[in-house]
Amino acid sequence: MPPVTARGSAQRGAGERLTAWYARHARDLPWRRRPDPYATWVSEIMLQQTTVAAAGPCFERFLSRFPDLRALAGAAEAEVLAVWSGLGYYHRARRLLRAARLVLDRHGGELPAERAELLALPGIGAYTAGAILSIGHNLPAAAVDGNAARVMARLGGIRGDPLRAAARRAIERRVLELMPPGQASCFNQALMDLGATVCLPRDPDCGRCPLRGACEARRKGLQSRIPPVRRRPAVVKVRLEALAVVRPGRGGRKETLLRRRPPGDILAGMWELPTAPAKERAGEAARMLARLAGARPPVRAGVLRHTITRHLLSIEVYRAEPDRPPVRPGAPRAGGRLEGLEPAPGAEAAGAARRLSGFTGALGATRWVCLREAGGGNSASLALTGATRKAARLVLGVEG
Repeated sequence: MPPVTARGSAQRGAGERLTAWYARHARDLPWRRRPDPYATWVSEIMLQQTTVAAAGPCFERFLSRFPDLRALAGAAEAEVLAVWSGLGYYHRARRLLRAARLVLDRHGGELPAERAELLALPGIGAYTAGAILSIGHNLPAAAVDGNAARVMARLGGIRGDPLRAAARRAIERRVLELMPPGQASCFNQALMDLGATVCLPRDPDCGRCPLRGACEARRKGLQSRIPPVRRRPAVVKVRLEALAVVRPGRGGRKETLLRRRPPGDILAGMWELPTAPAKERAGEAARMLARLAGARPPVRAGVLRHTITRHLLSIEVYRAEPDRPPVRPGAPRAGGRLEGLEPAPGAEAAGAARRLSGFTGALGATRWVCLREAGGGNSASLALTGATRKAARLVLGVEG
């Protein structure tokens, strides 16, 4: 039998101490009230690139509308996108729907408890598979998110970047070594909570940590250097102009002209205010959009900020009243397309503006919508872009 080292003695029982800490300090999160594979899967997809605070309300709305996998698999994509509306990154919702239909077809509507079968589904990678197995099925599997990786790297004194394969494998081995038998769900969620509330990226509160006596980084004074800080990609600032064409509707409602993002677009199928890259002269893009939308000269309503990945969007919002029907795509009348509505080429921000505005020189498919009813997240709702929700509050005072 190998000799017991000081480190081994200190780390013995770490898993039990952590799960005992979790029993007292676990965060009350909506998906933890229903720890089954389906709810775990939906929550983990939502939490990709989304904060816990933002995902919570959408999770409850989503499960109210699609309470199980069969209900989700039978839904139309437009309905799923509408209920997802507000979370952004809509490719996640599309993959969720495709995966649900595959599970219904291949596995009888039950999420599999085998890693290889989970990894074969759209949108499920190694971490999400581990979360479904451990949290949903309570099977011994590592589910190492950023918080858990930070805890385990410090605990074991692992200095490599947790996103690199070697460090990741070392961390996952330690997770399985410390995981108490039959406690996979509690243990993995305890790691996540400890990283989110105590073992913070900067200034970890070591005095409150149940693992402080076993932590190699603390013993060596390396908490601020493990794991190494990753450089964030540079923020790209993008200027756009959006146009809200508003008319009186039935029953005293206000209707706004929205256009649908074209297939193959970064936000394909989403509905938004007509938007185009800003030109050098303020309001020039909005005036060109007004010509396409059949609107009178627009008036500036305000500016909003919106973020998509590393792009910081500054959107000048204009408001106008209709003067004639919008120009149809491909219509022969003069002004039907505005090929000159492009930013100066060459700059990264210019290319981003073209992609994020989705502008092709024509509005494409349009419809008049009551924004007060469009963004409610029910089956009759439309999938509105996040920027359009903000613009609705800015221009019309609509809560969305």
